[in-house]
This record gives sequence, structure tokens and C-alpha cells, in this order.
Amino acid sequence: MYKFLALASLLSFSVFAQDEIGFSKGNTFTNHEVRGSFTLQCPTRSAYATCAGNYLSPVEADYFVHPDAIVADKIELSNVNGRGRTVKKDANFDSDKLRSTKRFNLWIATLTQRPLLKMGANNISYKLSNEGSVVKEGTFEVNVNNAPATVCRHDFLRSFNDSDCNFPSNYCGQYFDRCL
Repeated sequence: MYKFLALASLLSFSVFAQDEIGFSKGNTFTNHEVRGSFTLQCPTRSAYATCAGNYLSPVEADYFVHPDAIVADKIELSNVNGRGRTVKKDANFDSDKLRSTKRFNLWIATLTQRPLLKMGANNISYKLSNEGSVVKEGTFEVNVNNAPATVCRHDFLRSFNDSDCNFPSNYCGQYFDRCL
């Protein structure tokens, strides 16, 4: 993906306490907003674009972890999002590794994906089950803090294809890579 996501992951060091229920990178995350503009120079014309986005550090998807030796094969997480709707996500659970077998989407919102977290305090409910029977359930808190917005300076990018100037926003990722 973008270089700035990798950079943010390295810069936002988070230590996970092994006796804590939650996510493998910890239960405190930071939302970073970035924005700016650029001019895309194509062979016969140019186009102006404004870009805005955000990302979560240290990660946007993470494993659920539980410190206790529990025999479970499934984990279900739920949280009330910013619109008052409950978001539920589930995955298989690996009792040997004491974590989910896949990462949960914490922040990315698309037409087909809803993030688990929202800004501020999140009270996540969890249910660990084995063969359909709940073996452990509870809640844990995850905080998402807002970092100051990053405003990138205006930049100039080049394309050797005139049709790219029809949709200059397709270059926002490249623009952010150069900025961050």
C-alpha cells in the first residue's frame, strides 16, 4: 500500500502487555489525517487534484489476543459505531497461539467493509466459543486518539499518458508517498 502506512507503523511504537485482552499491537491507536494538493502534468495538458485521507497507526488491521489458555475455536467481536449501529466481526481462534487466525479490520471503511473502531473510547465486547458453546466473554476498551492533521505542500507529478489527467485523484497515493 502506501509507504506512509509502513512509516507510521514504524514510528508509532506500541508495546502490548501480554496479560491484556485486546489486540496484538495494544489497545491504543492514533488516527492520522493527511491532505494536500498537486498538479498532474500530462503530455499536452495538466490537471489539479486535492487529496484527503486518513490512516490508523500502528496498524489498520490486527489480531485479537487473549492471555489465558482457553480452548476455543471462534472469536466474535462487537462494537457500537459512530452511527449507533452494532458492528460484529468474527474469526477462527487458535488456542495454541492465543489469538485470532486472521486480522480484524479496525479502521478501513469501504462499500463492503465496516471498521470495528471509531474515534475515542471503544468498549469492545468479545465472545470466545468452542464448537458453538460460549467458553469466555467480556469487554475491553480500545482508544483511538486524533493526531494533528498533516498538510502536504503543493507538488507537481508527471504522467506520460494524457488520459491520466481525466482522473488526477488516482495519483493521490503517489502524492502522499512523496509527502510523508
